[in-house]
Amino acid sequence: MKKIVLPLLAGLLALCAGAPQANLIATITVTTTADEDGTNSSQCSLREAIKAINTLQPYGGCPAGQAFSSNRVQLSPGNYTLTLGELYVTRDLIVQGADSQQAAHDLVADPLTGLKPRTFRPDYQDADPQIGKTGTYITARPGSRIFNASAPLTVNQVVLQGSASSVQTAPAPVADNGGIVFATAAVTMTNVVVGGGSVSGSSVASGNGGAIYLSGDGTALSLTDVTLEGNQATNKGGAIAMLCAAGLNPYAQHSLSVTR
Repeated sequence: MKKIVLPLLAGLLALCAGAPQANLIATITVTTTADEDGTNSSQCSLREAIKAINTLQPYGGCPAGQAFSSNRVQLSPGNYTLTLGELYVTRDLIVQGADSQQAAHDLVADPLTGLKPRTFRPDYQDADPQIGKTGTYITARPGSRIFNASAPLTVNQVVLQGSASSVQTAPAPVADNGGIVFATAAVTMTNVVVGGGSVSGSSVASGNGGAIYLSGDGTALSLTDVTLEGNQATNKGGAIAMLCAAGLNPYAQHSLSVTR
């Protein structure tokens, strides 16, 4: 019996030793704020980076995503306006914005508590005009959301500006659910501002979740240091709505975690 068990154990240990590490992160750095879609091989756009991750193939000016690690898209300060419509996420994705604190000179105390913040909001604007805005902004096209995610989506240090926000020249609601994010998988956000989302619909099946809409069975939404502001819906959930009976399963449940 020992002669059988030991080789099996050794084989299992070898397999474990050769397995990919779950905590590895592959980073694709976006090099342009333009919403390019395979039109310029010398630059890597946000849209192209996500497509390279979804397909695990090089796309535009972006390298291929990695199959055996977490894939992160690194954004610089600036405004990424999605002139070509929403971004589809079909493979686990981390969207990382710029650190809005790096250029800050002073820690500004909260006017109500007198305490200095643990973190700056990603739309922090420094009083020094030479510094000004230091954050990362993703702006939807009027009438379109930002993310449509069927795989887990993580967003850090980003301002998400919806299609009905004041920054639009022709603001318009999304004629569906989820004004800024529509997801059938887990969504995690840390230090994010989600604003200016709007949805409209003529029936109870649409016009839900002005900012975020969760569909599918058992999906989770986790928000840490997140601000939801100026979002609206003609039906339910001016900020967040969840479909709790997806696939005719009356026991479908979603979890929602809100920290600070």
